[in-house]
Amino acid sequence: MIHKRFVIQAALLSALQGMSLIGAAGDAPRLPIVKNTELQPLVAQVRRVIEATDYLGTPFSATDKQALETALNQTDADEAGEAIQRVLDNYCLFGVNINPESRVKVAPGPAKPELAEKGWRQFLVKVHNEAGVTAELRAISPNALSLYEGGWGST
Repeated sequence: MIHKRFVIQAALLSALQGMSLIGAAGDAPRLPIVKNTELQPLVAQVRRVIEATDYLGTPFSATDKQALETALNQTDADEAGEAIQRVLDNYCLFGVNINPESRVKVAPGPAKPELAEKGWRQFLVKVHNEAGVTAELRAISPNALSLYEGGWGST
């Protein structure tokens, strides 16, 4: 259990450290579409994401909200899942794939890793958990710590 958690944390840390490379690379490739998603849980989660982005002050564009609403009302699970992912993938900073052997791969997403000075930015992370790993997925970076949480001066 600890080994899987370490591998996941190490992969996410290396992805975060490479963020400057993503910005320099230009347009990131699209993330792969996950097939055979269960529609009801996906729809419920997408509604929560829409609500959260509205609440946090960085809602999806009106065009994307309309596309999501159309996709959420589809009855074909494969078509709806693909349409939802096509919209949400544009907001993903990177995608995490955990394969059946619990190996973790991280790929850059299409969202631009631009930060707002003295401001707030939010990004999505797409996770395809083929292995069904239940360990907590955490991204750790010394750059994400506030000054009172330690940082470079603490031991």
